Amino acid sequence: MTCQSDLEWTGRRPTCTAVMCGFLQSPDNGNLISGLRLCNSVAQYRCDYGYKLNGSTRRRCQSNGTWTGNEPVCELKSCQDPGTPWRGSKKGNLQVGQTLHFSCDQCYRLRGSNTMTCQSDLEWTGRRPTCTAVQCSWLRHPTNGRIVAYSRYCGREQTEFICFPGYQLRGTRRITCQSDGSWSAASPTCVDKLSGSRGV
Repeated sequence: MTCQSDLEWTGRRPTCTAVMCGFLQSPDNGNLISGLRLCNSVAQYRCDYGYKLNGSTRRRCQSNGTWTGNEPVCELKSCQDPGTPWRGSKKGNLQVGQTLHFSCDQCYRLRGSNTMTCQSDLEWTGRRPTCTAVQCSWLRHPTNGRIVAYSRYCGREQTEFICFPGYQLRGTRRITCQSDGSWSAASPTCVDKLSGSRGV
């Protein structure tokens, strides 16, 4: 503005107005803390439980009317994949608050936790499971006979018994180890063909 000979100023008297930045939006699954838009005001972002912030947690209104940083988003937190046990399977997802369910194939038994839940600290509850082969109890050779084929693992070949000459089998010749760890039948015996006794 210039002072003229008539003692009037050229131009228009200026005023100073506060610099304001544009409106900010709360992220989905989160909140915007502080609604002020004045220069040097600070806006903070937080995410809901189970979500993590990706982007700027704090943004400042600058003198040019723009915000520092970038608009953040809230993403679901996830735990590290614990893996699938060998000879087993899992169902569920890795996100916070979600539960994985584990199971083993037939003839395999689960050791450890059958469920694991992803916690807010991104650690799993429980113990990582494994699947181990089901085994049945040891068998003995029958008196006056023997075992000619033997497997105490579930799902493998049958166990077969025979008797020595002069003796006959009483019971089941072939038995198998079942998924619950029991034999499909009791061990047979060898009895004397003439007397019907087991002998000594």
